[in-house]
Amino acid sequence: MIHVRTQCADLNDQPVLHVSLVGIPALEQFDAILARALNCADPQKHKDWVELSDKLREFIGAADITKLSTHPKQLAQPNITDADIRREFLAAGFTIKPGNDDLKPYVYEAARRILALASITKP
Repeated sequence: MIHVRTQCADLNDQPVLHVSLVGIPALEQFDAILARALNCADPQKHKDWVELSDKLREFIGAADITKLSTHPKQLAQPNITDADIRREFLAAGFTIKPGNDDLKPYVYEAARRILALASITKP
């Protein structure tokens, strides 16, 4: 969703337009349009727009990671089980501490987060 509102001129008598992009899809669409426009632009003359594009991509990437880290089990590869994770971690040298019967829960959570990150396709 996109919200646009105008404002009276600023102190330098410049017109002001406020654009709010709501939701990752709107941000990604704006990012794609901006990237196409910057393909034809001189980066030295349009530094502000290049900086905006860079920050927008960082924001979108961080939002994707935040979403993944909130629900790592839902977004991880569904065909990889805890038994698969346990087998690979033990083969890599992890150990189950005496008195425990399994790896710590945070090991599985970290593995699922890595799997979820690996499934992201970046432009």
